[in-house]
Amino acid sequence: ILYQALIMMQLVGLCCGPTGNIDCLTTQSVLLGSQGNIRCRLFENSKRFFWYDTNNVGGDTLLIKLENGRVSGIGYTTGEFNIESDGSLIINSVTVQHERVFHLESLSPSLVRSTKDITVIVYVEPIEPVPVITECLGKSDCIMKGNQDGIVSCVHHNTRPAATISWFMRDGTHDIPLNSTTSQTPSADLITFTVTSEMAIGEIPLFGNMQSLVLLVCKSHNPYSVVQESDSKVLLDLSQNDPFEKQSDPVYAIQNQDLVIECPLPISAEDSIVMWMAKSLEKRNSVYLKYSAYGDVPSLETDEQLSLDKSSDLVISQVELHHDGLYACVQGTGNTTKSYLQRVEVIVQPTPPKVLVEGCKLFQPCSFHITETKTITCKVNGVHPKVELMIKSLSTNLAVIKTEVSTYEDEGLFYTSIRGDVILVDASCQENGTIICQAVGPAANVFKSDVHITISSHREKCPHTSAASFPADKAVQASPAYITILTIVVAILCIAILAIIIVIRYYAKRNWHSHMQAVPVTDMSNV
Repeated sequence: ILYQALIMMQLVGLCCGPTGNIDCLTTQSVLLGSQGNIRCRLFENSKRFFWYDTNNVGGDTLLIKLENGRVSGIGYTTGEFNIESDGSLIINSVTVQHERVFHLESLSPSLVRSTKDITVIVYVEPIEPVPVITECLGKSDCIMKGNQDGIVSCVHHNTRPAATISWFMRDGTHDIPLNSTTSQTPSADLITFTVTSEMAIGEIPLFGNMQSLVLLVCKSHNPYSVVQESDSKVLLDLSQNDPFEKQSDPVYAIQNQDLVIECPLPISAEDSIVMWMAKSLEKRNSVYLKYSAYGDVPSLETDEQLSLDKSSDLVISQVELHHDGLYACVQGTGNTTKSYLQRVEVIVQPTPPKVLVEGCKLFQPCSFHITETKTITCKVNGVHPKVELMIKSLSTNLAVIKTEVSTYEDEGLFYTSIRGDVILVDASCQENGTIICQAVGPAANVFKSDVHITISSHREKCPHTSAASFPADKAVQASPAYITILTIVVAILCIAILAIIIVIRYYAKRNWHSHMQAVPVTDMSNV
C-alpha cells in the first residue's frame, strides 16, 4: 500500500506538481539588442527543463527543452533561443517581441514537477539619461522667468519601458508632490516612448504667498534602466522687482585675475535659495547665471569661468572684458526676498602697458631739442576703461599750448592720443626743462601712466650770478629817507634805555636809606 501511494504522489507531481522548487523573479528585464538571460534557481538537482511561449492563441508553445543533456525545440532550431545546463533561458538577440510571459517547467530526478511564469521586460538605455525642461531649451537644470499663467514641461525622450515622471517643489530638504498632466508618445518604430509631464505654475501651493524663488524638481523613474531614477531642476523666478534698478559704486577687476563678488545677505546659503543674474551696460536684457538651493549648487550650462563658493558668492576666474557689467544677487526664503547689486568694471592694461611718446624709444629716456616750438604726441593703445590723457609743463621756462585729444574704440578697447605744442617762454636763453604726458583714470593705476620728457634747446645757457662778481653799478645805495628813519629809531631806543637805568638807580638808593634807618645806634662811651 505504501509503494502504491508513492507512485501516485509521483504521478500527481508529474501532472500538476508543486511550484515551490523554483525560485525566480516573476519579472525580469533584458536589454534590447543584447543577449538576454532569464535565470531561475532550482532547489533540487533537476536535469529536465521546458520553456514555453504563453502568448500563442492556440495554447502554450514549446520553445526549447533540455533532456538528458540534449537541447531541442523550434526556438533552438531557429537560433533564437538556447538553454544553459542549469535551465536558464538564453535569448540570443533581444527584440521587442521578446517582451512576453514565458512558462518554465522542470522535472527532478524523483519526477517532481515544478513550474513558474516569468514576465520578461525589454528595456533600452535612453540616449538622454535624465529628463529635460522644455522651457529651458532642452536643458536638465536651468533658471527661468515664471508667471502665474505659465506652464513648465518636463520631457524624457526615448525610454522603454515608458518612464514615470512626477513634479515636486523642493522646500529645504523636503520634496512636496505637485499635480501634473502626463502623456506618452511612441516612436516611429514603436520601440521607445517619449513621456511629457506638464505642470501649471499657478497651481503651485505657495504661489499665493508671493514666494519669489521656487525650485521645481522633475523626477523620472524607470526601475529597469541602469539609471533607475534621475531628475531635473528648474528655478522659477517669480519676483516682480528688478534688482538692476538700484545704484552701485563700481568694483574694479583686472583682466586675467580672479574676482569674488560677495552676496552680503543676512540668511545663510544652506537655509535659502541664492540666484545670480548679470546685465551688460549696453544691453537691456539680463541673463541668469548660477543658483544655489539650500547649499546645493547645480551644474548649469553657463560661462565656465563662473562658479559659486560655499557661501554662494560668485567667483569669476580669469576675468575677461566681457565680464564687465552689473551683477545682482537675489536671495529668497519663504515669502522674503532680498537683493544686492554690484557694478563690476574690468580693467584691461594697454599694449604695451605704458604711455607712448612719438619719436621716443620704448624703454629709454625721452628727450627733444627745440628752438622755438615742438609738437609732442602721446598715446595709450588698447585700454579699458577709457583714460584721460594730458600734457603738462613742469618747468617755468616751458609752456604747452594747442592740445588736441582723439579717442576711438575697437572691440571694447580704447585708443587715445593727445598732441600739444611745447614752446619756450624765455627766448633769450634756455635751461633744460621737463614736460609730462600723463594718463588719468581707474585704469591708470595698473600701468606706467606717465612719462617725463626732457626739453632742451640749442641756445646758450643763461649766465650764473654770485655775490663776488656783483657789478659796482648795481650796488644798493642808501637813500636820505632811509637814514632819517634809522636815526629816529636809534634815538628812541637810547632814550628808553636811559630812562630804565634812572628808574632802577632811584629805587636802589631809596631801599638803601630805608635799611640804614632801621639799624640801632651803638653807645661808644662804654667802649
